[in-house]
Amino acid sequence: MTAPSDVDRDTLVHVAASASGRAVDDVSDTTVTPLGYVANNPTSEGVYLVRTMARSGNVKHPVAVVLKVCRAWPAADREPIAHELRERLLDVFRFEREAELYASGILEALPPGLAAPACFGIDRDEGRAALWLEYVEEERGDRWDLARFALAARHLGRFNGEYLAGKPLPTYPWLSRDAVATWSDSWIRRVPQLLEDEAVWSHPMVRGSFPAASRETFRRLLSSRERWIAAMDRLPQTLSHLDAFRANLLSRHRAGTTETVAVDWSFFGIAAFGAEIAQLVMATLFYHGEPLEPTELAAASLDGYAAGLADAGYHVDQAALERAYAVNAIVRWALLLHPLAAVTRPEEVARRAASQRRPFEEIIALIARRTRYLFPLVTACEPLSVGRWTKSAHSPG
Repeated sequence: MTAPSDVDRDTLVHVAASASGRAVDDVSDTTVTPLGYVANNPTSEGVYLVRTMARSGNVKHPVAVVLKVCRAWPAADREPIAHELRERLLDVFRFEREAELYASGILEALPPGLAAPACFGIDRDEGRAALWLEYVEEERGDRWDLARFALAARHLGRFNGEYLAGKPLPTYPWLSRDAVATWSDSWIRRVPQLLEDEAVWSHPMVRGSFPAASRETFRRLLSSRERWIAAMDRLPQTLSHLDAFRANLLSRHRAGTTETVAVDWSFFGIAAFGAEIAQLVMATLFYHGEPLEPTELAAASLDGYAAGLADAGYHVDQAALERAYAVNAIVRWALLLHPLAAVTRPEEVARRAASQRRPFEEIIALIARRTRYLFPLVTACEPLSVGRWTKSAHSPG
């Protein structure tokens, strides 16, 4: 990812004034540095830290802001995908969604504890949107403990809970809908062939990482996948960030309280109850690679989430919450096996290691660890019966 070759001076003067809360006459000594991140969203063109020296009269003061550039999904990249899935993915990967969200005012009315970076300006042209955002620095270092994750979960629960408790869902056309199932569909297109590839499953790296019965469990999950999605769709619907895991969450102390600042709202939309907390746990552990014990992180996060729901006036029994969490986690994560196909192709191993910024062996280890965590949840949730989702388990007020 390369930084923009130049930044418009007049735009930066306006942004610096908005960010500093004072009139700015000029800017100088501007630097633009890529912010390191691993993006699986094809609409992400780049995220940059822009530092400049702003002049207000005779006084100079430093200003730092984030420039996030979103683009339309390149046609060449989506062309190989079947038409029906491609159309669904075009909705999920709507490049202008975050700009529309900031313009809507929704992020200015988040519940206590949850925040989004302030937006200082939006530049749009055909197929592109650039957002000038507040630069928020993490105050707790690289590692959060279980208590901090529980607090983040509580903040997210307050947000989800407002709509579950009766606040009307917005109807904006740019909101994502069916994002969890569609996102998962996009990644599992080649899973049937993968599950039959003996060269992959006999490879020492795979054979040594997965239990012998794993392939059969994966086949069973694949054959019953529509039932898992139907079970997820029967859950109450709420408004969700949909990618609120550790890499997209920052801790900030403000006005005597600790805030969770969520960044990257590009998947924002309407989703099933439990989707938010499932992504918090699963992506934090098995994508971001946090070295926490999965059952402990899940328990702390679910407790915090339940408290946040209750703060918003929405009460759910523990079994219903755990089941909603498990179903969402299984639908979105259980069959994400595509990296395994690379084990027989050294050049693909190298490419994936470079793109994920970790050794390929670690990528496989995270998938295997995720599998060991999810398989007991699959067993606990089966059989998938409609009766498990009764309205009595969920109660606003």
